[in-house]
Amino acid sequence: MNSTILQTILSSFKQAKIGVLGDFCIDAYWTLDQGDREISIETGKPTYAVRKQQYSLGGAGNIIANLAALEVETLKAVGIVGDDLFGREMTNQLARLGVDHSAMIVQKDAWETAVYGKPYLGEEELDRIDFGRFNQMNQTTESQLIKSLQAAIDELDLLILNRQLQGGIYSENIWNQLLKWAKTRTDIKFLLDFRELPQKYEQMIVKLNAKEAARYCNEHHETNPNEESCKNYAKIIYKQAHKAVVITRGEQGLLSYDGQHFHVVAGILINKPIDQVGAGDTSISALAASIASGKKFDKQVLLLSKKSSISVPRPNTSTIPN
Repeated sequence: MNSTILQTILSSFKQAKIGVLGDFCIDAYWTLDQGDREISIETGKPTYAVRKQQYSLGGAGNIIANLAALEVETLKAVGIVGDDLFGREMTNQLARLGVDHSAMIVQKDAWETAVYGKPYLGEEELDRIDFGRFNQMNQTTESQLIKSLQAAIDELDLLILNRQLQGGIYSENIWNQLLKWAKTRTDIKFLLDFRELPQKYEQMIVKLNAKEAARYCNEHHETNPNEESCKNYAKIIYKQAHKAVVITRGEQGLLSYDGQHFHVVAGILINKPIDQVGAGDTSISALAASIASGKKFDKQVLLLSKKSSISVPRPNTSTIPN
């Protein structure tokens, strides 16, 4: 991709209007002191002392952060947070990015803001501590979420549907409403980014990785499936989606299928260690921004998506660098 084409695509993002509906999370990084551990007077057990703490947007929030880094004109976050300090940190970070977070609903009971707590001892990440696995959305919140979505989609070119958690926001009522809009709202595109595809997802562009595609097609691989297998998966998924399917293949690249043609982008050689955490978020952000700004769904768009996914080899972050 030459620089002229790249600049043309990137400059078009400034007119795009994108919403993200999904599981908004906080990534919490706690750097632990490696010196002698103080003994608790109360319990007699050794304690860990945190030398440094850092909080960043994760899950659907990381997608939003990447879209902001791409200078997308209008960004709207739609989701649920708890009435807790992490929920307040979430909305503060969204506000600093200039994201419209008026559709982020606070549920005070039975909902903890989703957090991935990552304690580090030196370079080693210790056992992760998760918040929000047992959330239960109540009927009032569900009604508010549907109402917020109805208002949001009237202002958008594209809505990303993100799912990180097994529980969460995608109740049967909300999903049925989304399916209805996907079939009837030809003025907005829906981009599906689920780790496990739902049974129904008609008229939605689907992005998933190769192993996820294999599982959906009742196959399991220890390593990434080869290109021919991924093409077969894409055909199967397209029959349900009736929209383009994008399968990412890590270092082996990615491919798409639009019902007639395949576009294949080879992997890009990187001669240094990289952190793949969040690479899918950067990839879908570039893909979404390209589609929302009216770019033709072709190899150039896929190449930009692939390049974006490897531009995040920085510790404790998964966001496209400015």
